[in-house]
Amino acid sequence: MTQLVIYAPQLTREHTDAPALAPWLRYADRLPAKAPQGLARSAYWLHQTPPVPWAAITAAEDLQDFDPERFYLRMDPVHLHPDRDTLVLFRAEAVGMTEAEARELFDAFNAHFAEEGVQLQWGAEDRWYVSLPQAIDLRTVPLPDAEHANLHAVPMQGEATSHWNRLLTEAQMLFYQHPLNERRRAQNLPEINSLWPWGEGVYSQWHRIPRNGAAVYSPFADIEALARQVGASVLAQPCVENLGVASSGNILLDWQAQPLDWVLTQLEAVSQQLKQRRLSGCVLDVGGESVLSLKPAMLRRFWRCWGAPRYRNILNSQEAVDLERLAESPGD
Repeated sequence: MTQLVIYAPQLTREHTDAPALAPWLRYADRLPAKAPQGLARSAYWLHQTPPVPWAAITAAEDLQDFDPERFYLRMDPVHLHPDRDTLVLFRAEAVGMTEAEARELFDAFNAHFAEEGVQLQWGAEDRWYVSLPQAIDLRTVPLPDAEHANLHAVPMQGEATSHWNRLLTEAQMLFYQHPLNERRRAQNLPEINSLWPWGEGVYSQWHRIPRNGAAVYSPFADIEALARQVGASVLAQPCVENLGVASSGNILLDWQAQPLDWVLTQLEAVSQQLKQRRLSGCVLDVGGESVLSLKPAMLRRFWRCWGAPRYRNILNSQEAVDLERLAESPGD
């Protein structure tokens, strides 16, 4: 029977009284989360142990001349927005970069750094790569984890940091002066003003754990690529209807990009499937230090029906980044 894992970090303490959350907050078991938030959490639910070479995993699908023995690093175009005393990162996709614009900056970078021997490889408009013949000592933060975060708190680490920081600074100057960003500034559009290095690793050195029979839905191409590389199925839809026929094993549903009302409606559908024993269990992961595990038999814990929900503190209390406020002054 199918075991379901739902990742929904948008659920906060403001939603404690939502009826859809009642079964988890009253009847479930609280278990420690065994991986950090973000991509590492998704990799954990797919039973993959760190480090996961995200750049090599997506390069294996993106690049025709992919070499599993080379060291790959993603160099994705981004918008860095100064906000008070911090820098906030947005994916190029989020600020409306087109493929034609991406090509302009991609070609400008390669022309500028040609003499240094640093050349980007094109995977997609928002997935650029650098590959090296051997591994370097560089430890980075995945772009999905850095998005909307205070970038001063997520620096690169390792002996190669100074070299790559210098290269990034030079690339930022190049992009700032590029006609593309001059046009975007004139139109009051956010600039594509930096690159974000992440996902470092060598594919052949990755300890890949096969997950045949599992299935995944995610809004992120990186997680979909990981799923395919470990043998899991990729689901086209995030909803829970007919999940029993989608997989004979665990199913991971990454709902973090879904509207809150939709998430609550789907949680009610999950509760019904648990009551009908169409699922062997469901883990609700809201991105904190604990997760909630609910199985059909637990719904008969009648002695927990009274009083306040037991696990209201498991829900996040962090405020989300005010994207609308940041968007009001993209050039500030």
